[in-house]
Amino acid sequence: MFEYTPSEKTIVHVYTNREQFYKIIGRKTEGTYDAKDNIIKVFTPLQLSDPKVHSEYTFQLVHEFVHAIIQRINPEVGNIKWLDEGIAYYASLQLEAEQYEKNHLMGIPTLEQLESPDFFDEFGNSAYVYSGLIIKFIVGKYGMESLNEIIRNPLELETILNSTIDKLYLEWKANLE
Repeated sequence: MFEYTPSEKTIVHVYTNREQFYKIIGRKTEGTYDAKDNIIKVFTPLQLSDPKVHSEYTFQLVHEFVHAIIQRINPEVGNIKWLDEGIAYYASLQLEAEQYEKNHLMGIPTLEQLESPDFFDEFGNSAYVYSGLIIKFIVGKYGMESLNEIIRNPLELETILNSTIDKLYLEWKANLE
């Protein structure tokens, strides 16, 4: 998918104590990829026999692995949160599995909200869904090759897509409605 072969194995730290995990990570999350030390850190409950719980934590691990891959390709992607999280949500198949209903999502964000550092705090899970939907739109309209180019050169998104970010946003929004 990403046309990338890692030069080293990915290290994964699994924590089974949620409060200890939050303390170590410094925030409430189910997982994170730490680009500074190239380690995926995830919370996973000891009991995974419930298929829904098992599935959720499998998605979380794959999601963090996608972050590891795309940020190894180009660390700059991690600075564009909607792009980074959208790719991880889309490629981990969380978007496909998500049974989102428009009435369960917050309203469609503005471009300014998408680009805001507070977007994920303000929109919660809806931010992941919308970011994933943007990536799905990009792949559907421009192809996986274009997404791979964007990962390698995220600041050249407009050149790669031959579109302004404003036009891309408006086309994506119209596609949702």
